[in-house]
Amino acid sequence: MKKPPDDEIKDSFKAVKMTLNTICSNDLLKKR
Repeated sequence: MKKPPDDEIKDSFKAVKMTLNTICSNDLLKKR
Protein backbone atom coordinates (compact mmCIF):
# COMPACT_ATOMS: atom_id res chain seq x y z
CA MET A 1 0.00 0.00 0.00
CA LYS A 2 1.27 3.43 -0.95
CA LYS A 3 1.18 6.09 1.72
CA PRO A 4 -0.55 9.32 0.66
CA PRO A 5 1.57 12.48 0.68
CA ASP A 6 1.43 14.77 3.70
CA ASP A 7 -0.51 17.38 1.73
CA GLU A 8 -3.32 14.91 1.11
CA ILE A 9 -3.50 14.02 4.79
CA LYS A 10 -3.57 17.70 5.77
CA ASP A 11 -6.31 18.45 3.24
CA SER A 12 -8.53 15.60 4.42
CA PHE A 13 -7.89 16.59 8.05
CA LYS A 14 -8.92 20.17 7.23
CA ALA A 15 -12.09 18.93 5.55
CA VAL A 16 -12.99 16.82 8.60
CA LYS A 17 -12.38 19.75 10.94
CA MET A 18 -14.52 22.02 8.79
CA THR A 19 -17.33 19.46 8.80
CA LEU A 20 -17.14 19.10 12.57
CA ASN A 21 -17.17 22.89 13.00
CA THR A 22 -20.27 23.14 10.81
CA ILE A 23 -22.05 20.42 12.79
CA CYS A 24 -21.12 22.06 16.11
CA SER A 25 -22.33 25.46 14.86
CA ASN A 26 -25.64 23.96 13.76
CA ASP A 27 -26.08 22.26 17.13
CA LEU A 28 -25.41 25.53 18.98
CA LEU A 29 -27.93 27.37 16.81
CA LYS A 30 -30.58 24.72 17.45
CA LYS A 31 -30.14 24.97 21.24
CA ARG A 32 -30.94 28.70 21.29
